[in-house]
Amino acid sequence: MSNEVLELNKKGVTAAMRGSMQEAEQFFRSAANLDSEFSEAAFNLLKLLHMNRRYQEAIQIFNLFAKNKNLKIFPIAISSIIGECAANNTDISAACDCCDVLFQHSPIQTELACRFSSILINSGQLQKSRFILEEANRSYSNDPSLLTQLAITESELGNYQKAEAIHRQLISDYGSHFLSNYNYALFLSILGRDEEALQLLNICLDIVPEAPEAVSEIQRITQKSNSVLSSLYFGVESCNWDLVKTLLVENKKIIDPTYYWSIISDLPFNIASTIEDVDTLIPFRQFTTYYLYSYADDCNIFLPKLEQYIKNQESLIWDRAGKPTRVGMQSHELILGANNDVIIDLTNRLKPLITEFVQSFPLLIKMCNSRDFQNKLSGWGVVLSKAGYQKRHIHPEAIVSGVVYIKLSDECIDQSLSGGNLLLHSYQNDVMITPNEGLVVLFPSYLAHETIPLSSDHERICIAFNYF
Repeated sequence: MSNEVLELNKKGVTAAMRGSMQEAEQFFRSAANLDSEFSEAAFNLLKLLHMNRRYQEAIQIFNLFAKNKNLKIFPIAISSIIGECAANNTDISAACDCCDVLFQHSPIQTELACRFSSILINSGQLQKSRFILEEANRSYSNDPSLLTQLAITESELGNYQKAEAIHRQLISDYGSHFLSNYNYALFLSILGRDEEALQLLNICLDIVPEAPEAVSEIQRITQKSNSVLSSLYFGVESCNWDLVKTLLVENKKIIDPTYYWSIISDLPFNIASTIEDVDTLIPFRQFTTYYLYSYADDCNIFLPKLEQYIKNQESLIWDRAGKPTRVGMQSHELILGANNDVIIDLTNRLKPLITEFVQSFPLLIKMCNSRDFQNKLSGWGVVLSKAGYQKRHIHPEAIVSGVVYIKLSDECIDQSLSGGNLLLHSYQNDVMITPNEGLVVLFPSYLAHETIPLSSDHERICIAFNYF
């Protein structure tokens, strides 16, 4: 190793210590370029990129060394740094590749295994997540973090009994472990067992007082059983419009906007119009439709690819817990962070349509401006079989929701039948939309919706999505 390389690295350290990060980066890069076997300079460069949250660049540097088979230069400590970079990288495919390399060349570490598992779950690779965790568990027997992540994986695979057995064992063995209690609480909440979940979340606060994630989850659960909301729903069901009007006017500032407008949309139009200016929100103005592809040839190419992509998802499970799908299958996340060409194409086609819809809808513009708006698109696959349907629900976490129809049953194609049709509920008038392959339907996330059960034996396949 030349004195020049050592001097460049030393200068980089000195520059970093006095806060000159740009200068430090230049020195570290120069040293690493001059001598690719010099571990300290490469390690320092990666630490600097990581510290500045330049995760993608850090992964690129790491992969460059991996390509050149120079991974031996990195100390074991780099695994946690690169693992975090991978976990925070928006390119899930690159993150998976990065973690694969780490596992091939470094001793298995609990933290890295858990990070890798989370990335794999987000990319729908559930069997691989299970394999990684089981491999790590052989080295770190019954580690609570590993087992917690394994329970999450089993839950995503639809193995709810197995997942709960792991959660129960963790509570038995590690009752004071924050994540064991917290993730079991999340699992119970998904299953609709909110009272049990709240008990565990309060234990979490005993372990870590004022833990923000526990506080947030308690607020979310209690919001569902909020006495004001409960009274509003009772008022709507009993047609006690005076009660509803009073509660809405008095509590507008504390009710989440999605729930507020959902209640407004549940009222008769003449009642709703005395509370809000809803002239532009009459039923047929609350949704819009587009066709995803302009030409039949495009449709015939891309829709089968989307169908195959959905059916290949390991996360596509029967009657997924906590979701509205009944007598059918629903997948985990398909769109957010995806690196698949057909999903990227879908995203690129949907976003301009959503933007156009929002811009034509003053209320949605207002909601975008008043919430923590992230300009992100999230989506999941739904496959309905005979008697399958989606029960009535809203999407309180989003601004705009929608669906793109990929494949229809014979019943949906026959427009004289209603099975598989989408129902939008607005001002006590149901708007029924008959699906077509390639059709996109957009509507505000506060608008209650459901589907009519299928009576045919053929599948109905779609991608539902949220814009938030």
